[in-house]
Amino acid sequence: MYAADAINRKEANGSYKNFTVGGTANFYETDETGPEIRALYLNTPAFTDGDKVNATPLFTAIVWDESGINVGSSSIGHDIMLTIDNNPALTYSLNSYYQTYLAGAEGEAIIKFPIPELEQGLHTAQFKVWDIHNNSSTQTFRFVVTDNYKPSIVDLIAGPTPASTFVNFMISHDLPESMVKIEIQVFDLAGKLQWLHTESGTSSLFDSFRISWDLTNGAGARLPAGVYVYRVIISSNQSTEVSKTKKLIILTQ
Repeated sequence: MYAADAINRKEANGSYKNFTVGGTANFYETDETGPEIRALYLNTPAFTDGDKVNATPLFTAIVWDESGINVGSSSIGHDIMLTIDNNPALTYSLNSYYQTYLAGAEGEAIIKFPIPELEQGLHTAQFKVWDIHNNSSTQTFRFVVTDNYKPSIVDLIAGPTPASTFVNFMISHDLPESMVKIEIQVFDLAGKLQWLHTESGTSSLFDSFRISWDLTNGAGARLPAGVYVYRVIISSNQSTEVSKTKKLIILTQ
């Protein structure tokens, strides 16, 4: 160890040699409690047991343990596991999907896993996680896969507003990491369509789908100052469309 005081021009040094390398420890803290499963849901934190989801939902779990989560593959049977319908073919090891949860407390982590396509109907899933002291925790939940799942627009923001040169539409929905079709329509107060934009893409769990607009109409001419109404429509595969409408103010450039 080395330290220096640049102002007073003094130095300090020292060492620590009482590390244990190999062998066993005579004294250690006992841990007989399994990891805490702080959150578990499909697609969105608003998910509740038995909810309807799409055929490829995104599984998310937030876990915490003071000793640490076991993510090694050397302990047979102690992987982070997700099992659907008690089916070996639908059993997944999630060790490689473990991430430190930067927004959480020390020792907290998040596991995000896109579940492969499932058949329609009711499913039961079990999530199991271990700590490094061989303690486990298990949580079971149910969900219903439907082919006409109606997505939800969780949040819709257009900014900056009032807008003078451009505006960014930020759309949050409950189908993260799934391919969705997004359509934005901008109308004047007389109900005339001034701008239309359609695209398909994905967004991650904690990010909004972002689309920029330069405030011009379909012919490339800039819209005059005033109040406008914009509507966002989203859908996924054969799902029902869902829309949300808000107002937007455009200023003189």
